[in-house]
Amino acid sequence: MSDFLIPIDELPYNPKSSNSIIKYAKKLKFKSLKQACEKGTIFESNFGKGTFGNFIEEFYFKYKPNSNPDPDFSDLDTGIDLELKCTGLLKYRGGKGFRIKERLAIKYLNFNKVYNQNFYESPLYNKIQNLLIVFYIYKEDIADEDRIIRLIDTWSIPEDDLKEINHDFKKINQKIINGQAHKLSKKKDGFTTSFLEAASTGTGHGKTVKQPFSEIEAPPRRYALKPSYMNYVLANIIKERYDLKEHLNFKECIKKYYDVDSILKKSNKKKNIILNDDLTLDELVLKKLSKFYNITDKKISDLIAIKHSSHYAFHPALIKKILTGKNLKNKKNLRVEITEFVKADIEVKTVRIEQDNKPQQHLSFPAFKFTDLYKEEFNESELYNYCNKRFLFNFFKRNLKNELVFEKSIFWSMPENDN
Repeated sequence: MSDFLIPIDELPYNPKSSNSIIKYAKKLKFKSLKQACEKGTIFESNFGKGTFGNFIEEFYFKYKPNSNPDPDFSDLDTGIDLELKCTGLLKYRGGKGFRIKERLAIKYLNFNKVYNQNFYESPLYNKIQNLLIVFYIYKEDIADEDRIIRLIDTWSIPEDDLKEINHDFKKINQKIINGQAHKLSKKKDGFTTSFLEAASTGTGHGKTVKQPFSEIEAPPRRYALKPSYMNYVLANIIKERYDLKEHLNFKECIKKYYDVDSILKKSNKKKNIILNDDLTLDELVLKKLSKFYNITDKKISDLIAIKHSSHYAFHPALIKKILTGKNLKNKKNLRVEITEFVKADIEVKTVRIEQDNKPQQHLSFPAFKFTDLYKEEFNESELYNYCNKRFLFNFFKRNLKNELVFEKSIFWSMPENDN
């Protein structure tokens, strides 16, 4: 635990009791820091930049903000450490409740130390396992100390998610070993991760640091959990732990990120499905889909027990059934909602190719209102966010018998220059 700013016996909570820490943290709900902290507190940090997170640490929990590799609250009575994190909330348009504003920064990425680390023995793993998250309402013109704290709760990252984060960690390390730390942007050279990313630090624009396997200096990075993953976390916390009234305050987030079907990962001897836990999400998906390449959609529907149809909703339903064993809940909505894709912000698209090798129709984007579009800056628009998703394209080509054959699937991200 970091050094305290006051004697331990004067703290308003027990720093070795998990229950005491969480109970004290939850007193912040519906308050600003100015309301929750001692009257007359001057919110100017003595420990670097005065961010919201630093203010909570320094003025509410009374310990020094730091870059310590250990979790903020360690050696607790439960044996489970806690890392304190803060994240902003924005409102959906149309009164549909709150969503996560941005990625959740975890810790600084030291290129010269991390490349030879094992994820499960790393400082990142220690920090990321169990989070105490403070969700506050973000408004651009409101000072940190005046922002209202909307929710406080804990989140333990599930084992399956830690496995995928381990894959992301390895990808980032391999990029560093290849002397390409300067190319860690998720859009450059097709480099992508699922839940964990090497995000820009948000400070020191134009600053660069040395990397171990190249003379080219790289922009500094920090580990962060993607916004899509954090929206999944928020939706599950609200749905599982709060009442219906609170559900309504997060209804769109719950609709998009809760109660979606997972890809089958475990061995199923009856169906002869044996999948390797060491596969990345991309590898797992393509392995499952590739088993049905060069087969007509009619034959596939017979193999996986789904009713064949000529309706355009059929192919998205077919892809979901292959991956999860489940049918689309609403066939009028062509969005294939799969847990792993929701967390990683992957959009599934099916494309019909005619015999002349041309697509049957254009790729559609989400509906929008012209009255909303002209008011927005492109880089802050829903369209921009949509373009920055990863896509899983599934191609069905019409053969000489006028049958649609499943040809292949690919993951694709729009190049930065195309944005």
